[in-house]
Amino acid sequence: AVLSWDAPSDDDYDHTVVEQILEDGSRKEITQTTTTTGCEIEGLTPKETMVYQVIFYDKWGNEGDPSELISVTAGEDTVKPRILSMSPKGGYCNNILSLSISAYDNCAVDSIFIDYSFDKTNWENVCTYTYDVFEKQPVFDYEMDLGELPEGEVYLRAYASDTSGNSGDKDQMVIQYIIDHTPPVAVEKVTASGDAGNIYIKWNEPIDNDVAGYRLYRSVEGLNAYTCINDSIKLISFYDRSASYGTSYCYRVTAYDHAGNESEMSGVVIAQKQVDDEKPVVYSIKPEQNAMIAKTTQISAYVADNDKVAYVEFAIKGCEEGSTKINIETIPVDISSGIIRCSLDSTAFANGEYDICVTAFDANGNVSDEITSQCLIHNVPSRPSG
Repeated sequence: AVLSWDAPSDDDYDHTVVEQILEDGSRKEITQTTTTTGCEIEGLTPKETMVYQVIFYDKWGNEGDPSELISVTAGEDTVKPRILSMSPKGGYCNNILSLSISAYDNCAVDSIFIDYSFDKTNWENVCTYTYDVFEKQPVFDYEMDLGELPEGEVYLRAYASDTSGNSGDKDQMVIQYIIDHTPPVAVEKVTASGDAGNIYIKWNEPIDNDVAGYRLYRSVEGLNAYTCINDSIKLISFYDRSASYGTSYCYRVTAYDHAGNESEMSGVVIAQKQVDDEKPVVYSIKPEQNAMIAKTTQISAYVADNDKVAYVEFAIKGCEEGSTKINIETIPVDISSGIIRCSLDSTAFANGEYDICVTAFDANGNVSDEITSQCLIHNVPSRPSG
């Protein structure tokens, strides 16, 4: 229903409140609007009469005199409900398909229907859900059991009916899915070899052409249950850097397809992380060589280690012989590689040439070569005021 009124003449007008007058005489606020000539009221029950009044408010919150009472009888509802969305939007599925359906009606949605078909001609209803509490835009979640349906293409459609008896277009939302109950074959030729800082596991790619990824399972010396340590490997190899030194690990690999089917576990391979005597590396420093810096400057370094970098030390040293190296910041980290940053307040140093020094340390006590980058600190003195 659309309510309209004359524009207010007051210069300090701020907004309008539309109120419904209930059967007991009490007032219920329906909406607020800053428009000056009318508003639309939605969600009315068809053929039902409602009574409203309109009140203007000024900028200070003062309430004006209510308008005369306005009786509104809603017309017959002929608007069909519609499906706004259905997810997932197609793809592979195995035994369970988790659907989420959003519907809309101008008054209220009564029921949501889900049908399936193998040819988009002959349809069979799999679910009809009728609401106890009616809403204009409900969301319906449904777990569809596909276990008894054959592999191959299947079509799902969703449609709705409203509280006035209108039914939505059955073919408005039709989505194709592919049912796949068959898991990939087991992964073969798995090998594992220990190195300084990691254990490297690799395997052959299965003959199935629908493999989506791999999961790697690990057990400590085969004495406890296997735990998945990575469930989304896309390559046919993996570096396990989380293994502890001095411990033997058993590994098994599975493949999974786009529908989520998982293969049987591969055979067991065993490996142990070797003693790490490899130094971490500082590859680069910024600011770069011969850069001019002033005020507070960000310093960064790209560091890497075959296992894990434990912390990075940033320091500064004057270029004159005998200058003392001063620590800027020591930053603890736990990464195999990456950019580490710190801030240098150059105003704490006299203008001149300095070496920025960066050293990386790994978790096993190995220390990188110190890398330096010469820079020129040049801060202009502030002018005295007055």
